[in-house]
Amino acid sequence: MATDAPKCATKTLHVSTPTGEDIELSCEDETILQLKMRLQSSEQVPEKFRTAPTRALRLVFGTEVLPDDLHLSDPAGPKDGDQLSLIVSLAPCGIYKSEISEVGHGPAADNTWIIASADFTDHGDFTITMEESEITSVLGRQFLHEASTGFTDKNGG
Repeated sequence: MATDAPKCATKTLHVSTPTGEDIELSCEDETILQLKMRLQSSEQVPEKFRTAPTRALRLVFGTEVLPDDLHLSDPAGPKDGDQLSLIVSLAPCGIYKSEISEVGHGPAADNTWIIASADFTDHGDFTITMEESEITSVLGRQFLHEASTGFTDKNGG
């Protein structure tokens, strides 16, 4: 005899926002992502949460950010009557660059340097680029030596 899969009992969750709203929700077996989308359509939720990208919303249970694919029926998830916090956490946006170089001591070997940049879009896409350079000529090494010591080696060493 075939039996139906057990249904998740309805549970009540309390969602609080940093601006003081306490929203009571009745939930069944839905994912955190579905719950966030439902919260965004609620007039009880402040406008900044309704207009933020859904991916920027975070539901926090205790000290843990709940993953979007977690089902509320999961034993690791919140229980009936639990308190969640709704926050907005936007990803970085823009270009960030870092150059690592030190005369005589580089990231890969002497006389090397690296430039790393990360370009984040407001849609959550990103590109990371790393550019490594090295001085291999005797004249280049002599220039670095002079720059680091402050005097010129007339013997070319």
